[in-house]
Amino acid sequence: QTKQGYFIELNEGKARLLTKKQKELMAAQAAKSSYQSDKPARFIEEESYYLKVDKGPAIEIKLKEKDILDILDKEDQLKAYIKANKLNLKSQEEVIQLLNHYNSL
Repeated sequence: QTKQGYFIELNEGKARLLTKKQKELMAAQAAKSSYQSDKPARFIEEESYYLKVDKGPAIEIKLKEKDILDILDKEDQLKAYIKANKLNLKSQEEVIQLLNHYNSL
């Protein structure tokens, strides 16, 4: 199944981190008993991340070390960089820092 939409490119180079933001409308819910209160309709924001290397397809990832290193080559050099800079790759800033290092190799 192909999803349509657009990506926001977070860095430039051979390996790029992309993000896709989506909003979903959650319908209002009536109270099921007098002890509960009604829940109004609201929007839920979802953000998914993708990694694109060279001309290959963008692959959906979670922001964690294993997902990122599975896609990239030069794994030993990247693990050493992660350890030396004490990165945990849970934020997009840290992932971009790693990808910028990867692009400079």
